[in-house]
Amino acid sequence: MRELLLGWKDRTEVYIPPVKKQGFTETVILRNISLPEEEELIPDVEENDETILAENLYIDEDETVFAPFEACCLTLERLKTGERIKVDDNEFMIGKQAENDYVIKDNPMISRRHARIYQINCEFWLEDLKSLNHTFVNDKVISEPVKLIPGMKFRLSLDEEFEVIEIMEN
Repeated sequence: MRELLLGWKDRTEVYIPPVKKQGFTETVILRNISLPEEEELIPDVEENDETILAENLYIDEDETVFAPFEACCLTLERLKTGERIKVDDNEFMIGKQAENDYVIKDNPMISRRHARIYQINCEFWLEDLKSLNHTFVNDKVISEPVKLIPGMKFRLSLDEEFEVIEIMEN
C-alpha cells in the first residue's frame, strides 16, 4: 500500500494552475507513475497456445480482478415524430437545453433538464428531474426512478410520449 504514496508531492511544493469552468475552481493533482515493463505484464506465448485473458503476475495482498464489460443499448421512439433514439451511455439527459443528450426544442412545456435515463447492470431507469410539468408512466406522475422495459410508454409533460422499443446487450 505504501507504494501508492511514492511519487506524490505536497501541493505547496508544486505550482497548480487554477482551472475555471462556469465560476468553479478545481484543484489539479499531478503524479508521475512508473509502470512495469511490458514484458512483465504479458508472458511469452508461443503460437498455437491458448489465449490468456488475465494473469496475476504480482504477489500482493490486494488482487486485481478483471471483469467483463457489459455494454447495453436502449432504443426509444418519440411517438410525436416517429424518431428513433439510441441510448447507450450510463446517463442520458432529456430536455430543451442544448447541453442535453436529447433536445426537445419544439415543445415549450418541456423543462430545461426534464428527465434522465440512467443504466445500472444493463437495466435502464427513468427519473424525473423535478420538472415543472412532470414525467408520467401509466398516466401517473413518477416521484422516484422507474425501471424501463420494452413496450413501456412514458410521457414528458402532457404531450411528449416515448415508447421503449428494445433493450440490447452488446
